Amino acid sequence: MTRGFTLLEIVVAMAIAVIILTALSSIFIVQYNLYFLGSTSVDLNSSLTATLRAMEEFGTSARAIVNTRDFGGTNFTTSNTTLVLALPSVDPGGNPLPQTDYVVFFRDPVQGQKLWMQIDADATSSRRDLTKLFSDLTNILQFSYNKSNPAEATIVEVFVSLRKVAKGNPQETSGRTSIFLRNK
Repeated sequence: MTRGFTLLEIVVAMAIAVIILTALSSIFIVQYNLYFLGSTSVDLNSSLTATLRAMEEFGTSARAIVNTRDFGGTNFTTSNTTLVLALPSVDPGGNPLPQTDYVVFFRDPVQGQKLWMQIDADATSSRRDLTKLFSDLTNILQFSYNKSNPAEATIVEVFVSLRKVAKGNPQETSGRTSIFLRNK
């Protein structure tokens, strides 16, 4: 006669299996949440880095800060939340031309978390007109100038803060840069 498992042995084995599965699922859930929070942090930092680099790149090659400029029917005025720059147009080799391209960095007035860059290129420039969304998680965008009239400024201090709530946890990253207008 073969002997099988008793009811008590089966119940004990099932209880041990439930404990092990509960522990494994807890570990899985914690690891998933950590991964999600980590990837959110990486996304925020990548967006912040790209934004600050673009501002530095265009700012350092700018001829001037412009008080007001019309971009395809939308008027932008340089302020503590908007930066309008006049840049030398460039040929296909990247050499400056006497004509002028314009770029604006601004926070969307309707959807305030969106941070945009828009380029209005001269017809002779190898740059092309462009509208680019840098972030839809903007918490703060602030420009400050070393002169009371921004058009006379030679230095622009930039502060950007991005914020996202992930899994109920708010995450924020911020960065600063100084733009020195070389061509002034």
